[in-house]
Amino acid sequence: MVGSPQSPDHANGAAVQPFLLRTDFPVRRDDLATLVEARGAGRRIVETIERLPDLAYGEPGEVLEAIKALDGGASPTLLAEDEGPAR
Repeated sequence: MVGSPQSPDHANGAAVQPFLLRTDFPVRRDDLATLVEARGAGRRIVETIERLPDLAYGEPGEVLEAIKALDGGASPTLLAEDEGPAR
């Protein structure tokens, strides 16, 4: 669809972003998918989160970068599995 806010196979970052508000980061992909679903996100948004790499996301921007990467954009910068948030 021309001008569609979503790609054919997943939600875009603008659709996901409101569900990231008030999220305690870092958060693992599966935990984030469960959280956005509990917040009322539609199936398309939950499935988009589930398609992201299974890593810890340190901030909302990293989630949005990972969503862009689904479209062949730049790879996201993510926390290593044993890293916590920068303090």
